[in-house]
Amino acid sequence: MERRDLKVFGSGDNTGGVYRDISIMGSGDINGDVECRSYRVMGSGDLKGNLKSEIIKINGSGDIDGDVYGIDVSINGSGDISGNIKCSSLKIAGSSDIGGDVEGTEVGIYGSCDIDGNCECEIFNGKGAFTVGGELIADEVNIEVIRNCEVGSIGAGRVIVRGAGTEGFKSLAFFRGKGSRKFECDVIEGDEIYLEKTEANTIRGKNIVIGPGCEIESIEYSDQIQIDDDSKVEKIIKL
Repeated sequence: MERRDLKVFGSGDNTGGVYRDISIMGSGDINGDVECRSYRVMGSGDLKGNLKSEIIKINGSGDIDGDVYGIDVSINGSGDISGNIKCSSLKIAGSSDIGGDVEGTEVGIYGSCDIDGNCECEIFNGKGAFTVGGELIADEVNIEVIRNCEVGSIGAGRVIVRGAGTEGFKSLAFFRGKGSRKFECDVIEGDEIYLEKTEANTIRGKNIVIGPGCEIESIEYSDQIQIDDDSKVEKIIKL
């Protein structure tokens, strides 16, 4: 049976189901689980159910009360997800609260995002204001601190946390202003670790470089360590 498109221009409720392409350009909600090829929100529309789609783009305002399964997921407007997200690519340049876990190949946060659960991916790029309530597990973690960010714990091959400069952040100027800029994490574990503007209880790794602006309670390293004079480390243990 051939799938049909669902286009919402006005307002009202729509029924979930199996579709080809879904476009919400007005103000309309969808009730029930949805499976489609593409799901685009350019107006205002909420989905009360699970969503399975190859392409998911929220450029307006669209919440999803359920789990999300996709290949390319991007939120440039405002979109909260109550459940889990499993996808290949997740890019958040707008605002999003995620109530469950995130699993993907590459995750990029360039806006504002709170992840209540764990985040597991190959590459994690964080350049916005974000929190991960659980564990961040990745091959590579890159974080640029332009506002306060917080992660429960990190386990990765390589971890780089840098304080933000002015170059490269003109598009994120709305995050600047008064207030501190720091990254907080309970435990950071990795083979190669470089940190700036970081507050942590335990750092554990092979080669560790502590740059400026860090406050660390304990460092455990097995190969090499460097500590900037501008940072404070209470205890250092050679494994």
